[in-house]
Amino acid sequence: MISYIALLRGINVSGQKKVPMAELRAVLRACAFKNVQTYIQSGNVVFESSEKDTSILELKIFSSIKKQFGFEVPVLVKTNLEMKAIFRACPFLEKRKVSSYFTLLNTAPEKELIDSLNTVAFDDEEIVATRNVVYFFQKMDTVRQSVTLIL
Repeated sequence: MISYIALLRGINVSGQKKVPMAELRAVLRACAFKNVQTYIQSGNVVFESSEKDTSILELKIFSSIKKQFGFEVPVLVKTNLEMKAIFRACPFLEKRKVSSYFTLLNTAPEKELIDSLNTVAFDDEEIVATRNVVYFFQKMDTVRQSVTLIL
């Protein structure tokens, strides 16, 4: 059995596309996945499967959710090893790496778009785009100022 992480996009946000986690776990167990665990209401799911092709897993989860809940939810499945590689590949220095974020991309953008994004520069932010990940770092002072302005 291989351990996987499934990331479901856009569920349980502002009352839209409601997916109760207990129901989601049941749906995924019905797909013959083992040790299914969810993380809060986020749509992040850890499970095990003997299937080695993540695109098959994504389609299976997508189809099962559509059948059960009546709406489409984009699904991205990664192995634990792939997630560790994404963490290790973070381009920031270790001090910044622990406070950085990243966004996984379902499909690789055109090389020109990646190159263009990598030219964007701000004094208090760093953005580095790769074929399947966009890494982001923002200085904490800027984050605190933003939160203070909101409050």
